[in-house]
Amino acid sequence: MLISDGPQEFQNILPQTGLCRIDERACGNNECVKTDYVCDGEPDCRDRSDEQNCPSLRSCEPNEFMCTNGRCVQKMWLCDGDDDCGDNSDEQACSHRAASDGCATSEFKCRDGRQCVPLSFHCDGTNDCQDGSDEVFISFIFNLFIYFFFFGAISKINNI
Repeated sequence: MLISDGPQEFQNILPQTGLCRIDERACGNNECVKTDYVCDGEPDCRDRSDEQNCPSLRSCEPNEFMCTNGRCVQKMWLCDGDDDCGDNSDEQACSHRAASDGCATSEFKCRDGRQCVPLSFHCDGTNDCQDGSDEVFISFIFNLFIYFFFFGAISKINNI
């Protein structure tokens, strides 16, 4: 029998068995967990089956990455060698390390050389590099604009 109570989105995640209470679901290893714990972003089954195949019901903040298990972690933690998600999904898309062999053509290399971030994160208004170097160019352009606007206005006044 499949889950028949609880949110519709989770009905096919874990089966209802005679081994567990009515408010619990059986993990893949036959452990029992509360139905409320299925797809909550935290693995409660030792085999993590309560967080597998979950629909994405949440969204993360713009400066966050959504892990496969639904947890949100800081984008700057992507590809840093630490399993911040708890399911290693923040490290799985990393084909390399900035320190060892450079960034892929689809990535921006942070100034410190220890981190690569997707090019789409470059100049998006959010510091994704730990050193903030993915946003330096936009600050430079803004400062350059202010410089020329300000000094251009002064030189026009002096020429009058």
